[in-house]
Amino acid sequence: MKVIRKLLILLLSVSLLAGCEAGYESSENTQSFHTVHSDGWQAGSLLVEYIDVGQGDSSFSIFPDGEVMLIDGGEVGQGATVLEAMKKYNIQKIDFLVATHPHSDHIGGLAEVLLKMPTEKVILPRIADEDVPTTLAYENLLDAIYESHAEVVEAKAGLELYKKNNLSVTCLSPTQGSKKNLNNYSAVIRISYGDTSFLFMGDAEKSVEKQLLKSGQELCSDVLKAGHHGSNTASSEEFLQAVLPKYAVISAGTGNSYGHPHAETLKRLQKVKAEVFRTDKQGSITAISNAQTIDFNTERGRS
Repeated sequence: MKVIRKLLILLLSVSLLAGCEAGYESSENTQSFHTVHSDGWQAGSLLVEYIDVGQGDSSFSIFPDGEVMLIDGGEVGQGATVLEAMKKYNIQKIDFLVATHPHSDHIGGLAEVLLKMPTEKVILPRIADEDVPTTLAYENLLDAIYESHAEVVEAKAGLELYKKNNLSVTCLSPTQGSKKNLNNYSAVIRISYGDTSFLFMGDAEKSVEKQLLKSGQELCSDVLKAGHHGSNTASSEEFLQAVLPKYAVISAGTGNSYGHPHAETLKRLQKVKAEVFRTDKQGSITAISNAQTIDFNTERGRS
């Protein structure tokens, strides 16, 4: 009950007004927090880095004007890994922090990040009372959100997080209601920049994919962050045929006990001719879009 009370207190202040849903416009003062220097990122490009956090999930994006979005933070203890990855680009502030769903391999490292990095907005799904987890990792996240004074925004289908200068960020899922399986509360995020696009599935499984297929929302994306670490419970053939990714990124730990990614998923990705990148084999993976093409770099080479 303690966790539920904390969640209710946070979500009572959730931004659900039309102004918030119309998209976040960054001010000049916000821009001053970002002094990004890197051989890989230049103003006017979109950088997405899929961080190697072992058997977990975390990625961050630097938008063309310098705003930063972090999606998930890996398992408890991986916050330092996430902060170190962002330090390479001299990131000093997070504009959008997305906690896709309350499993510790996604949100465990976010408490440390929130306590050490100024954060403007935290986006997370509203969990039905009967499904709210009582884990220490989730309680620590809620405490850190409260202490950070970040604005809390409910992740839900149709939420437009950002729209500016040929780049838009949209939340495609979850829909309202009890999911029973926490994976299916995952905030599904799509970034569109010019002619290029990126889809982040969290741990959303096949039932969510079916909902997305029926929703009429734009799914076709150049880069797919495969759902649930490449598990056979996600990345159905029908869904992949709709997304038609040129590239797929799988975040998984080397020799993990779940067998991720599953062979069936890899075969389905092969069938749609997606080039597959894996953090368990290649370490952290960086994609850079100039709004027309996407270039990739990996820690351990491209194989």
